[in-house]
Amino acid sequence: MQFGSEAARSLGVNSQFVTLATLFVSSLLIAAVVSISGVIGFIGLIIPHIVRLLWGNNNRHVFVFSIFLGAFFLLIADTLARTLVSNAELPVGSITAMAGAPYFIYLLLRKNKQNGVLI
Repeated sequence: MQFGSEAARSLGVNSQFVTLATLFVSSLLIAAVVSISGVIGFIGLIIPHIVRLLWGNNNRHVFVFSIFLGAFFLLIADTLARTLVSNAELPVGSITAMAGAPYFIYLLLRKNKQNGVLI
């Protein structure tokens, strides 16, 4: 599958089924993570994308920098959640959602623009 769907098909792999199964299983896993940890799970989805944009696709760098940038992002989100509203505390998930949702929309629009698809 890494070499493309045509190469996989030539080796006897049902590439369409594998692609759909992978999307389905990954969607279930992401839903489970977000349902258990709340919207803070966005950190695990956003930060690696940001790290890839900043430092490239080398997985050694992505792994290490994702750890540190994720911790820094959560520290900033927690600080904002505790200090934005006086006499109250916002859920940290609301801060991460406000950062995560627009970023995923940006990624979606950028990917569609590269593929020539207009939403």
